[in-house]
Amino acid sequence: MDLLMMPSNCGNLMLVQWPLFLLTSKIMLANDYASDCKDSQYELWDRISKDEYMAYAVKECYYSTEKILHSLVDAEGQHWVVRLFRDLNDSIAQGSLLVTINLKKLQLVQSRLTGLTGLLIRDETAGRAAGVTKALLELYEVVTHEFLSQNLREQFDTWQLLLRARNDGRLFSKILWPKDPEMKEQLKRLHLLLTVKDSATN
Repeated sequence: MDLLMMPSNCGNLMLVQWPLFLLTSKIMLANDYASDCKDSQYELWDRISKDEYMAYAVKECYYSTEKILHSLVDAEGQHWVVRLFRDLNDSIAQGSLLVTINLKKLQLVQSRLTGLTGLLIRDETAGRAAGVTKALLELYEVVTHEFLSQNLREQFDTWQLLLRARNDGRLFSKILWPKDPEMKEQLKRLHLLLTVKDSATN
């Protein structure tokens, strides 16, 4: 039933959301395109945009991930999220995304993100909160040390604010579990976007 529901489109996510049955498998296919990409950022996006719903799925996945991570962490974790998406957004605007990230690691990032959302769509318990902290640290490691360019990796690794928090075990130690109905709906949609496959593609 979740795939058939019409999203409210009344929240503060600044894009049109479509019923999920129109978007199933689109993120997996876009990841395949990205992994095979040998051209420019613009040519990759042109290929994705030939499927209107794939383009919508990619945009929703990106903006939902940014919004959810912003809402989930505070202190040093919040600084990491803000800096990460600032660098990514600047790179997209400048047309240099393929220099900033390693597209072949995108599926690994997706798997770590899926592990995180799979916990967050459930009710909060002490055990799940600890699992979310662990999942965030795993996402941080993959994004920072495998997904980002060497230049950005070195900047994050030498950032004293993050370095102290990691060494002290404080990074992502406090989780702001999603309680708001709109955020919970968005989180569920993101998890389904990342995981549900169209039976026709199986």
